[in-house]
Amino acid sequence: MSSENMMLYNPIVEQMKVKNAVKNRTIDFIDEFDEDSCYKVIYLIDKIVAMDKQLKKKPSEITIRVNSYGGYCYELWSLIQVIEEYKKKGYTFKTICLGKAMSCGFILWLSGNQRIVSEYSTLLHHSVSGGAIGKIQEMEDALLSAKRLNTMSRNYIKKQTLMTDDDLDIIDYGCKDYIFTLDEIKKYNLATEII
Repeated sequence: MSSENMMLYNPIVEQMKVKNAVKNRTIDFIDEFDEDSCYKVIYLIDKIVAMDKQLKKKPSEITIRVNSYGGYCYELWSLIQVIEEYKKKGYTFKTICLGKAMSCGFILWLSGNQRIVSEYSTLLHHSVSGGAIGKIQEMEDALLSAKRLNTMSRNYIKKQTLMTDDDLDIIDYGCKDYIFTLDEIKKYNLATEII
């Protein structure tokens, strides 16, 4: 942890955030997607589930409020895997877009059984981005990896919405960043509720 971040870190405040998240079953994802931020969300989900087991409660809803520009895809998919595993065990997830759900944030927001957005929210999607340096084979390997991640994203979007390959092709090949209008949010069944 850098000295700059160390000054902002307060263990008492962090402990309060954990207790509040578990008590209210609401997790705020307001970070870039990296190992630390995704681990925190997985940790909080696990804590909520552990509390349910301790209290012998049936699986119920967990809320994730998303306000993120995005980040690293591999970390996103570790979090999606945990969410999908808990869905199979009877948990449901409500995702709320607080301002912005962009790139990886958009995919996380789509993971909800119930997805809430407001007229003030920004939902942004684009194809997977990255870069590569090195020998030609290393760059080709990086491209194959990026294509694989992009296919995973497309398949997940199609699973969760009414978007088709043709719709996603327009975004992947026609735009750098695509911001959905309220009409498109309705058309593609992106949100279950617009507030």
